[in-house]
Amino acid sequence: MAYVKLDEFGVVVYKTPYEEPGTVEAPNEVVCGYIKSGETFLPPPDQPKTVDQVRQDINSAYTTAINIIAADYPETERNSWAKQESEARAYVANSLAPTPLLTAIATARGITVADLAARVIVKADAYAAYAGEQIGKRQARMDAIAAAVAVNDLAALQAVEW
Repeated sequence: MAYVKLDEFGVVVYKTPYEEPGTVEAPNEVVCGYIKSGETFLPPPDQPKTVDQVRQDINSAYTTAINIIAADYPETERNSWAKQESEARAYVANSLAPTPLLTAIATARGITVADLAARVIVKADAYAAYAGEQIGKRQARMDAIAAAVAVNDLAALQAVEW
């Protein structure tokens, strides 16, 4: 057991393991913010999130969603994706276009540059579609946050989720 001091509304404002003047007995799990209701203590109601917390939640969920595709690739390889795509599209447009990166990759894999270029374009297009969907979803959530803030609607702000 512990001892707590309550404010005029029955909210726990102080906790101690010792009985002191003005304290009442409470279970150990009771902490500041709990509310005494009759003989029981209730946890505090959920505090509404701030605008910054909602934005951070959305950005974090977006980053997680985007990273799902990239998770199986080391950063150094991901850094080459734009160059691979550029060379692949140039090669498809003109098979005489220089493709130093694709040529090195294709040679190491034992496949043709044409085959690798086709694979790179398929993956690049799939990534663009997925990333575009996630970016749009994130931007829609940010628009909802801005709309809630503009009219000072706390309930609408709290409703914004990934």
